[in-house]
Amino acid sequence: MNTAVAQQARTADFVRLESVRKCYDSAPLGEVALAGVTLSLAEGSFTAVVGPAGSGKSSFLRCAAGLTRPTTGSVMLDGVKLGELDDAELTALRRERIGFLTADANLQPSLTVRQNVLLPLRLAGRDIAADAADKALEQVGVAELAHHRTEELTAAQRQRVALARALVVDPLVIFADEPVRDLDAAAAGDFLRLLRATGRTVVLTTADPGVAGQADETVHLDGGRIAAA
Repeated sequence: MNTAVAQQARTADFVRLESVRKCYDSAPLGEVALAGVTLSLAEGSFTAVVGPAGSGKSSFLRCAAGLTRPTTGSVMLDGVKLGELDDAELTALRRERIGFLTADANLQPSLTVRQNVLLPLRLAGRDIAADAADKALEQVGVAELAHHRTEELTAAQRQRVALARALVVDPLVIFADEPVRDLDAAAAGDFLRLLRATGRTVVLTTADPGVAGQADETVHLDGGRIAAA
């Protein structure tokens, strides 16, 4: 295979789920969160995973991001098979190359904004440039909040800080679980444009058709399976 073709193939399967099935011990007999999902996402793509409550959106995202292991099937990120990593290696990969956003931003209230942004680097034991947090906060438009406490922030500001925290590790991909659920329409639109402007591969879940409409590609889940749009 020549270099150009190899690059195209690698890019097309930047995020790859193959026959992913996820069951939880607490689930009723016969009920599964994911029922054999196969999907490839290209590098640099902006994808929305949509579906009603209980459709498997969050389980899809957690498996794809390496936060939970599938019961069966495989997940690959940029050529790395997550199932072949031990727990320590998987934790290192998540900390160093994956950004993950949640609806509530999941900031630490005991830390300042700047300290929250630098937390992934500290946990990974990485060298921290003096201006690392400032650059990330400037990129998301809230540099002036660096020394604030998280309780002083609006929901929209908290999400921007969470995005800065994700960007500070230079992630391969950003996974976002309902990232604009608690934002008004204007703030949600601003945040989605900001997320796209990062240039990263982005995979987000949403139950909002308006949010999904901002993505390049939409994946519909229903009953743990990919359904027709």
